[in-house]
Amino acid sequence: QFAWSRGVIYLTLFFTPLYFSSSHWFPFTTPKTLIIIGGTLLSAIFFLCGFIVQSEESIKLTPLHYVLFVFLLVMAVAGVFGIDPQTSFFGTFFSSVSIVLLWTLGVLATLIGEFVRRDFGFVKKIAGSMFFSGIVVAFISHLFTLGFNWWVFDVAESGSTIGNSSFAGTFLLFALASGFYILFTAQSWKKKIFTSAGILTILVSPLFLNAQLWRGVISVSDILHSPFILSGAAQGAQLGVVVFLLFSLSFWLIVSEKKAKKIIGATLLIIFAVGLGLSYASLLNPGSKVHQYFAEAKSGNRFVFWDIAKVAIERKPFLGYGFENYQKVYQQNFDPIIFKEGYAAEQWVSNPHNVVYDMAVSAGIIGLLAYMALLGFTCVAFLKFVKEKEKVAEKAMIVFAGVLVGYLAQNFFVFDTPTSFLVYFVYIGLA
Repeated sequence: QFAWSRGVIYLTLFFTPLYFSSSHWFPFTTPKTLIIIGGTLLSAIFFLCGFIVQSEESIKLTPLHYVLFVFLLVMAVAGVFGIDPQTSFFGTFFSSVSIVLLWTLGVLATLIGEFVRRDFGFVKKIAGSMFFSGIVVAFISHLFTLGFNWWVFDVAESGSTIGNSSFAGTFLLFALASGFYILFTAQSWKKKIFTSAGILTILVSPLFLNAQLWRGVISVSDILHSPFILSGAAQGAQLGVVVFLLFSLSFWLIVSEKKAKKIIGATLLIIFAVGLGLSYASLLNPGSKVHQYFAEAKSGNRFVFWDIAKVAIERKPFLGYGFENYQKVYQQNFDPIIFKEGYAAEQWVSNPHNVVYDMAVSAGIIGLLAYMALLGFTCVAFLKFVKEKEKVAEKAMIVFAGVLVGYLAQNFFVFDTPTSFLVYFVYIGLA
Protein backbone atom coordinates (compact mmCIF):
# COMPACT_ATOMS: atom_id res chain seq x y z
CA GLN A 1 0.00 0.00 0.00
CA PHE A 2 2.85 2.39 0.80
CA ALA A 3 4.39 1.72 -2.64
CA TRP A 4 1.05 2.56 -4.28
CA SER A 5 0.81 5.73 -2.21
CA ARG A 6 4.26 6.84 -3.35
CA GLY A 7 3.44 5.96 -6.95
CA VAL A 8 0.34 8.14 -6.93
CA ILE A 9 2.43 11.05 -5.60
CA TYR A 10 4.96 10.63 -8.44
CA LEU A 11 2.20 10.63 -11.04
CA THR A 12 0.44 13.62 -9.46
CA LEU A 13 3.62 15.69 -9.51
CA PHE A 14 4.47 14.74 -13.07
CA PHE A 15 1.05 15.08 -14.71
CA THR A 16 -0.45 18.07 -12.88
CA PRO A 17 1.71 20.67 -14.71
CA LEU A 18 1.04 18.92 -18.01
CA TYR A 19 -2.68 18.28 -17.79
CA PHE A 20 -5.29 20.69 -19.13
CA SER A 21 -8.75 20.30 -20.58
CA SER A 22 -10.79 22.45 -22.93
CA SER A 23 -13.96 21.05 -21.33
CA HIS A 24 -13.39 23.50 -18.47
CA TRP A 25 -14.01 27.23 -18.77
CA PHE A 26 -10.44 27.82 -17.56
CA PRO A 27 -8.59 24.81 -18.97
CA PHE A 28 -5.28 25.41 -17.15
CA THR A 29 -6.44 25.76 -13.54
CA THR A 30 -9.51 23.72 -12.61
CA PRO A 31 -8.23 20.45 -14.18
CA LYS A 32 -4.96 20.78 -12.26
CA THR A 33 -6.76 21.37 -8.97
CA LEU A 34 -8.88 18.26 -9.56
CA ILE A 35 -5.77 16.16 -10.19
CA ILE A 36 -4.06 17.51 -7.06
CA ILE A 37 -7.05 16.83 -4.82
CA GLY A 38 -7.83 13.46 -6.39
CA GLY A 39 -4.20 12.32 -6.37
CA THR A 40 -3.63 13.41 -2.78
CA LEU A 41 -6.80 11.72 -1.51
CA LEU A 42 -5.94 8.49 -3.35
CA SER A 43 -2.39 8.55 -1.99
CA ALA A 44 -3.71 9.20 1.53
CA ILE A 45 -6.12 6.25 1.25
CA PHE A 46 -3.33 3.90 0.21
CA PHE A 47 -1.14 5.25 3.02
CA LEU A 48 -3.86 4.74 5.64
CA CYS A 49 -4.48 1.20 4.40
CA GLY A 50 -0.78 0.44 4.78
CA PHE A 51 -0.72 2.13 8.17
CA ILE A 52 -3.61 -0.04 9.39
CA VAL A 53 -2.18 -3.27 7.97
CA GLN A 54 1.30 -2.63 9.35
CA SER A 55 0.34 -1.58 12.85
CA GLU A 56 3.98 -1.26 13.94
CA GLU A 57 4.39 1.79 11.70
CA SER A 58 4.16 5.27 13.22
CA ILE A 59 3.90 8.86 11.99
CA LYS A 60 6.42 11.38 13.28
CA LEU A 61 5.46 15.03 13.48
CA THR A 62 8.14 17.74 13.44
CA PRO A 63 7.99 21.42 14.47
CA LEU A 64 7.49 22.26 10.79
CA HIS A 65 4.24 20.29 10.80
CA TYR A 66 2.93 22.49 13.60
CA VAL A 67 3.95 25.67 11.79
CA LEU A 68 2.15 24.37 8.69
CA PHE A 69 -0.95 23.56 10.74
CA VAL A 70 -0.98 27.05 12.28
CA PHE A 71 -0.80 28.62 8.81
CA LEU A 72 -3.65 26.46 7.51
CA LEU A 73 -5.70 27.13 10.65
CA VAL A 74 -5.22 30.91 10.33
CA MET A 75 -6.32 30.79 6.70
CA ALA A 76 -9.40 28.77 7.65
CA VAL A 77 -10.39 31.12 10.49
CA ALA A 78 -9.86 34.17 8.25
CA GLY A 79 -12.01 32.49 5.60
CA VAL A 80 -14.85 31.83 8.04
CA PHE A 81 -14.93 35.47 9.17
CA GLY A 82 -14.19 36.89 5.71
CA ILE A 83 -16.58 38.64 3.36
CA ASP A 84 -17.24 35.54 1.23
CA PRO A 85 -16.48 32.20 2.98
CA GLN A 86 -17.69 30.18 0.00
CA THR A 87 -15.09 31.72 -2.31
CA SER A 88 -12.39 31.36 0.35
CA PHE A 89 -13.02 27.66 0.98
CA PHE A 90 -13.94 26.51 -2.51
CA GLY A 91 -12.33 29.08 -4.80
CA THR A 92 -13.63 30.40 -8.10
CA PHE A 93 -14.08 28.71 -11.45
CA PHE A 94 -11.20 30.73 -12.93
CA SER A 95 -8.46 30.43 -10.29
CA SER A 96 -9.41 27.13 -8.60
CA VAL A 97 -7.25 28.09 -5.60
CA SER A 98 -8.96 27.67 -2.24
CA ILE A 99 -8.55 26.80 1.42
CA VAL A 100 -9.69 23.27 0.58
CA LEU A 101 -6.78 23.05 -1.86
CA LEU A 102 -4.35 24.37 0.76
CA TRP A 103 -5.49 21.82 3.34
CA THR A 104 -5.24 19.07 0.74
CA LEU A 105 -1.69 20.13 -0.05
CA GLY A 106 -0.98 20.12 3.69
CA VAL A 107 -1.91 16.44 3.68
CA LEU A 108 0.34 15.86 0.67
CA ALA A 109 3.27 17.62 2.38
CA THR A 110 2.76 15.43 5.45
CA LEU A 111 2.74 12.25 3.34
CA ILE A 112 5.90 13.30 1.51
CA GLY A 113 7.63 14.14 4.79
CA GLU A 114 6.76 10.72 6.19
CA PHE A 115 8.09 8.90 3.13
CA VAL A 116 11.31 10.94 3.20
CA ARG A 117 11.80 10.01 6.85
CA ARG A 118 11.49 6.34 6.00
CA ASP A 119 13.56 6.40 2.80
CA PHE A 120 15.78 9.35 1.91
CA GLY A 121 16.00 8.07 -1.68
CA PHE A 122 12.42 9.27 -2.04
CA VAL A 123 13.78 12.84 -2.33
CA LYS A 124 15.53 12.13 -5.61
CA LYS A 125 12.46 10.43 -7.05
CA ILE A 126 10.28 13.38 -6.12
CA ALA A 127 12.83 15.77 -7.64
CA GLY A 128 12.90 13.64 -10.78
CA SER A 129 9.12 13.80 -11.20
CA MET A 130 9.15 17.60 -11.03
CA PHE A 131 12.25 17.98 -13.18
CA PHE A 132 11.09 15.73 -16.02
CA SER A 133 7.69 17.41 -16.01
CA GLY A 134 9.50 20.76 -16.21
CA ILE A 135 11.50 19.60 -19.22
CA VAL A 136 8.28 18.70 -21.03
CA VAL A 137 6.71 22.07 -20.16
CA ALA A 138 9.81 23.91 -21.42
CA PHE A 139 9.98 21.77 -24.59
CA ILE A 140 6.37 22.60 -25.45
CA SER A 141 7.12 26.31 -24.98
CA HIS A 142 9.91 25.90 -27.56
CA LEU A 143 7.31 24.59 -30.03
CA PHE A 144 5.51 27.92 -29.71
CA THR A 145 8.76 29.68 -30.66
CA LEU A 146 9.13 27.41 -33.68
CA GLY A 147 5.68 28.44 -34.93
CA PHE A 148 3.71 25.25 -34.33
CA ASN A 149 -0.05 25.67 -34.62
CA TRP A 150 -2.06 24.50 -31.60
CA TRP A 151 -5.05 26.02 -29.83
CA VAL A 152 -3.06 25.94 -26.59
CA PHE A 153 -0.60 28.45 -28.04
CA ASP A 154 -3.47 30.72 -29.06
CA VAL A 155 -4.46 30.94 -25.39
CA ALA A 156 -1.24 30.41 -23.45
CA GLU A 157 1.46 31.41 -25.98
CA SER A 158 4.80 30.56 -24.32
CA GLY A 159 2.94 29.60 -21.12
CA SER A 160 2.87 26.02 -22.42
CA THR A 161 0.60 23.62 -20.52
CA ILE A 162 0.49 25.91 -17.48
CA GLY A 163 -1.54 28.51 -19.40
CA ASN A 164 0.42 31.67 -18.61
CA SER A 165 4.09 32.59 -18.95
CA SER A 166 4.42 33.89 -15.37
CA PHE A 167 2.73 30.81 -13.92
CA ALA A 168 4.87 28.50 -16.05
CA GLY A 169 7.98 30.38 -14.97
CA THR A 170 7.17 29.78 -11.30
CA PHE A 171 6.83 26.05 -11.85
CA LEU A 172 10.05 25.92 -13.88
CA LEU A 173 11.87 27.74 -11.08
CA PHE A 174 11.18 24.79 -8.79
CA ALA A 175 11.87 22.34 -11.64
CA LEU A 176 15.30 23.94 -12.07
CA ALA A 177 16.08 23.50 -8.38
CA SER A 178 15.10 19.84 -8.68
CA GLY A 179 17.31 19.55 -11.76
CA PHE A 180 20.31 21.02 -9.97
CA TYR A 181 19.75 18.62 -7.08
CA ILE A 182 19.76 15.66 -9.49
CA LEU A 183 22.86 17.07 -11.23
CA PHE A 184 24.81 17.43 -7.98
CA THR A 185 23.87 13.92 -6.83
CA ALA A 186 24.34 12.12 -10.18
CA GLN A 187 27.22 9.64 -10.07
CA SER A 188 27.68 8.85 -13.76
CA TRP A 189 28.68 11.27 -16.52
CA LYS A 190 25.76 10.12 -18.65
CA LYS A 191 23.30 11.21 -16.00
CA LYS A 192 25.15 14.49 -15.50
CA ILE A 193 25.09 15.23 -19.24
CA PHE A 194 21.42 14.31 -19.57
CA THR A 195 20.48 16.41 -16.53
CA SER A 196 22.54 19.36 -17.79
CA ALA A 197 20.75 19.15 -21.12
CA GLY A 198 17.41 19.24 -19.31
CA ILE A 199 18.44 22.28 -17.27
CA LEU A 200 19.60 24.02 -20.44
CA THR A 201 16.31 23.21 -22.17
CA ILE A 202 14.50 25.06 -19.40
CA LEU A 203 16.89 28.02 -19.20
CA VAL A 204 16.85 28.78 -22.95
CA SER A 205 13.08 28.41 -23.27
CA PRO A 206 11.14 31.55 -24.34
CA LEU A 207 10.08 31.89 -20.71
CA PHE A 208 13.62 32.81 -19.69
CA LEU A 209 15.20 33.91 -22.97
CA ASN A 210 13.59 36.22 -25.53
CA ALA A 211 12.16 34.09 -28.34
CA GLN A 212 13.10 36.79 -30.85
CA LEU A 213 16.74 35.81 -30.35
CA TRP A 214 16.12 32.40 -31.93
CA ARG A 215 14.17 34.02 -34.75
CA GLY A 216 17.14 36.23 -35.63
CA VAL A 217 15.30 39.44 -34.89
CA ILE A 218 17.72 40.54 -32.13
CA SER A 219 21.25 41.48 -33.18
CA VAL A 220 24.45 41.62 -31.14
CA SER A 221 24.35 45.42 -31.24
CA ASP A 222 20.80 45.33 -29.83
CA ILE A 223 22.04 43.20 -26.93
CA LEU A 224 25.00 45.47 -26.25
CA HIS A 225 22.76 48.53 -26.32
CA SER A 226 20.11 46.99 -24.03
CA PRO A 227 21.02 43.65 -22.36
CA PHE A 228 17.52 43.39 -20.86
CA ILE A 229 16.24 42.72 -24.36
CA LEU A 230 17.29 39.10 -23.79
CA SER A 231 14.68 38.81 -21.07
CA GLY A 232 12.03 36.16 -21.70
CA ALA A 233 8.30 36.20 -21.03
CA ALA A 234 8.47 35.14 -17.36
CA GLN A 235 10.42 38.07 -15.94
CA GLY A 236 9.34 37.46 -12.35
CA ALA A 237 10.64 33.91 -12.53
CA GLN A 238 13.89 35.17 -14.08
CA LEU A 239 14.41 37.26 -10.96
CA GLY A 240 13.60 34.16 -8.95
CA VAL A 241 16.28 32.14 -10.77
CA VAL A 242 18.96 34.78 -10.14
CA VAL A 243 18.03 35.04 -6.45
CA PHE A 244 17.87 31.24 -6.20
CA LEU A 245 21.42 30.82 -7.53
CA LEU A 246 22.91 33.65 -5.46
CA PHE A 247 21.34 32.56 -2.18
CA SER A 248 22.09 28.88 -2.82
CA LEU A 249 25.77 29.83 -3.17
CA SER A 250 25.62 31.88 0.04
CA PHE A 251 23.90 29.09 1.97
CA TRP A 252 26.40 26.52 0.69
CA LEU A 253 29.30 28.60 1.96
CA ILE A 254 27.62 29.28 5.31
CA VAL A 255 27.06 25.59 6.13
CA SER A 256 30.68 24.79 5.25
CA GLU A 257 32.94 23.53 8.03
CA LYS A 258 35.66 26.01 7.07
CA LYS A 259 35.52 29.32 8.90
CA ALA A 260 36.70 31.35 5.90
CA LYS A 261 33.86 30.01 3.74
CA LYS A 262 31.34 30.73 6.49
CA ILE A 263 32.49 34.35 6.67
CA ILE A 264 32.37 34.75 2.88
CA GLY A 265 28.96 33.13 2.74
CA ALA A 266 27.54 35.31 5.52
CA THR A 267 28.97 38.43 3.86
CA LEU A 268 27.45 37.52 0.51
CA LEU A 269 24.13 36.71 2.17
CA ILE A 270 24.01 40.12 3.80
CA ILE A 271 24.96 41.87 0.56
CA PHE A 272 22.34 39.97 -1.46
CA ALA A 273 19.62 40.45 1.17
CA VAL A 274 20.31 44.18 1.54
CA GLY A 275 20.49 44.60 -2.23
CA LEU A 276 17.18 42.82 -2.67
CA GLY A 277 15.57 44.91 0.05
CA LEU A 278 16.86 48.20 -1.34
CA SER A 279 15.72 47.26 -4.83
CA TYR A 280 12.22 46.54 -3.59
CA ALA A 281 12.15 49.79 -1.61
CA SER A 282 13.26 51.64 -4.74
CA LEU A 283 10.48 49.94 -6.68
CA LEU A 284 7.92 51.37 -4.28
CA ASN A 285 9.39 54.88 -4.59
CA PRO A 286 7.50 56.69 -7.42
CA GLY A 287 10.50 58.92 -8.11
CA SER A 288 13.04 56.11 -8.60
CA LYS A 289 14.28 54.82 -11.94
CA VAL A 290 13.34 51.28 -10.91
CA HIS A 291 9.75 52.37 -10.34
CA GLN A 292 9.60 54.22 -13.65
CA TYR A 293 11.13 51.30 -15.57
CA PHE A 294 8.68 48.86 -14.04
CA ALA A 295 5.73 51.18 -14.77
CA GLU A 296 6.82 51.45 -18.41
CA ALA A 297 7.33 47.71 -18.77
CA LYS A 298 4.18 46.57 -16.95
CA SER A 299 2.08 49.77 -16.97
CA GLY A 300 1.20 51.46 -13.71
CA ASN A 301 -1.55 48.99 -12.89
CA ARG A 302 0.48 46.93 -10.42
CA PHE A 303 0.97 49.98 -8.23
CA VAL A 304 -2.78 50.65 -8.37
CA PHE A 305 -3.43 47.05 -7.28
CA TRP A 306 -1.02 47.48 -4.37
CA ASP A 307 -2.49 50.85 -3.33
CA ILE A 308 -5.98 49.34 -3.25
CA ALA A 309 -4.64 46.49 -1.12
CA LYS A 310 -3.07 48.98 1.32
CA VAL A 311 -6.40 50.75 1.79
CA ALA A 312 -8.16 47.44 2.39
CA ILE A 313 -5.56 46.23 4.88
CA GLU A 314 -5.90 49.45 6.91
CA ARG A 315 -9.62 48.76 7.27
CA LYS A 316 -9.26 45.09 8.31
CA PRO A 317 -5.69 44.65 9.52
CA PHE A 318 -5.91 41.49 11.64
CA LEU A 319 -7.73 38.69 9.79
CA GLY A 320 -8.38 40.36 6.46
CA TYR A 321 -11.18 39.58 4.04
CA GLY A 322 -10.71 35.87 3.49
CA PHE A 323 -8.61 33.91 1.03
CA GLU A 324 -9.20 34.67 -2.69
CA ASN A 325 -11.44 37.67 -1.99
CA TYR A 326 -9.22 40.39 -3.44
CA GLN A 327 -11.50 40.67 -6.49
CA LYS A 328 -14.25 41.99 -4.21
CA VAL A 329 -11.83 44.30 -2.41
CA TYR A 330 -10.71 45.63 -5.80
CA GLN A 331 -14.28 46.47 -6.75
CA GLN A 332 -15.07 48.06 -3.39
CA ASN A 333 -12.04 50.35 -3.67
CA PHE A 334 -11.98 50.72 -7.44
CA ASP A 335 -9.67 53.45 -8.76
CA PRO A 336 -10.74 54.90 -12.16
CA ILE A 337 -7.15 56.01 -12.81
CA ILE A 338 -6.70 52.79 -14.78
CA PHE A 339 -8.70 54.37 -17.61
CA LYS A 340 -6.06 57.05 -18.09
CA GLU A 341 -3.18 56.91 -20.57
CA GLY A 342 -0.29 54.75 -19.38
CA TYR A 343 -2.56 52.22 -17.69
CA ALA A 344 -4.34 49.10 -18.86
CA ALA A 345 -8.11 49.27 -18.37
CA GLU A 346 -8.36 46.27 -16.06
CA GLN A 347 -11.80 46.54 -14.52
CA TRP A 348 -11.72 43.02 -13.07
CA VAL A 349 -8.69 41.86 -11.06
CA SER A 350 -8.53 38.77 -8.85
CA ASN A 351 -5.15 39.27 -7.20
CA PRO A 352 -2.81 42.15 -6.26
CA HIS A 353 0.16 40.37 -7.90
CA ASN A 354 2.22 40.59 -4.72
CA VAL A 355 2.37 37.89 -2.05
CA VAL A 356 2.69 40.36 0.84
CA TYR A 357 -0.45 42.27 -0.10
CA ASP A 358 -2.21 39.06 -1.13
CA MET A 359 -1.71 37.37 2.24
CA ALA A 360 -2.42 40.54 4.20
CA VAL A 361 -5.70 41.08 2.34
CA SER A 362 -6.59 37.38 2.66
CA ALA A 363 -5.84 36.89 6.35
CA GLY A 364 -4.53 40.17 7.71
CA ILE A 365 -1.23 40.71 9.46
CA ILE A 366 -1.72 37.44 11.33
CA GLY A 367 -2.02 35.52 8.06
CA LEU A 368 0.97 37.28 6.55
CA LEU A 369 3.12 36.45 9.59
CA ALA A 370 1.95 32.82 9.46
CA TYR A 371 2.82 32.61 5.76
CA MET A 372 6.28 34.13 6.22
CA ALA A 373 6.92 31.94 9.27
CA LEU A 374 6.07 28.81 7.25
CA LEU A 375 8.34 29.78 4.37
CA GLY A 376 11.16 30.87 6.69
CA PHE A 377 10.88 27.79 8.90
CA THR A 378 10.99 25.54 5.83
CA CYS A 379 14.13 27.28 4.59
CA VAL A 380 15.80 27.02 8.01
CA ALA A 381 14.84 23.33 8.23
CA PHE A 382 16.73 22.66 4.99
CA LEU A 383 19.77 24.60 6.21
CA LYS A 384 19.80 22.81 9.56
CA PHE A 385 19.49 19.42 7.87
CA VAL A 386 22.31 20.13 5.42
CA LYS A 387 24.61 21.43 8.15
CA GLU A 388 24.24 18.22 10.16
CA LYS A 389 24.76 15.80 7.25
CA GLU A 390 27.80 14.60 5.33
CA LYS A 391 26.59 12.68 2.26
CA VAL A 392 26.44 14.45 -1.12
CA ALA A 393 22.76 13.61 -1.60
CA GLU A 394 22.03 15.30 1.72
CA LYS A 395 24.30 18.30 1.22
CA ALA A 396 22.80 18.95 -2.22
CA MET A 397 19.48 19.83 -0.59
CA ILE A 398 20.96 23.28 -0.02
CA VAL A 399 19.45 24.23 -3.38
CA PHE A 400 15.99 23.67 -1.91
CA ALA A 401 16.64 26.41 0.65
CA GLY A 402 17.89 28.75 -2.07
CA VAL A 403 14.90 28.23 -4.35
CA LEU A 404 12.49 29.18 -1.56
CA VAL A 405 14.12 32.62 -1.39
CA GLY A 406 13.87 32.88 -5.18
CA TYR A 407 10.23 31.86 -4.97
CA LEU A 408 9.55 34.59 -2.43
CA ALA A 409 11.36 37.20 -4.54
CA GLN A 410 9.38 36.44 -7.70
CA ASN A 411 6.14 36.34 -5.74
CA PHE A 412 6.46 40.07 -5.16
CA PHE A 413 5.27 40.42 -8.78
CA VAL A 414 3.08 37.39 -9.51
CA PHE A 415 0.62 35.22 -7.60
CA ASP A 416 0.20 31.55 -6.85
CA THR A 417 -1.76 29.03 -8.88
CA PRO A 418 -2.64 25.36 -8.26
CA THR A 419 0.65 24.30 -9.85
CA SER A 420 2.87 26.69 -7.90
CA PHE A 421 1.16 25.84 -4.62
CA LEU A 422 1.68 22.15 -5.45
CA VAL A 423 5.45 22.40 -5.89
CA TYR A 424 5.81 24.77 -2.91
CA PHE A 425 4.04 22.34 -0.57
CA VAL A 426 6.11 19.48 -1.99
CA TYR A 427 9.21 21.33 -0.83
CA ILE A 428 7.62 21.82 2.58
CA GLY A 429 7.21 18.06 2.71
CA LEU A 430 10.83 17.48 1.69
CA ALA A 431 12.01 19.70 4.55
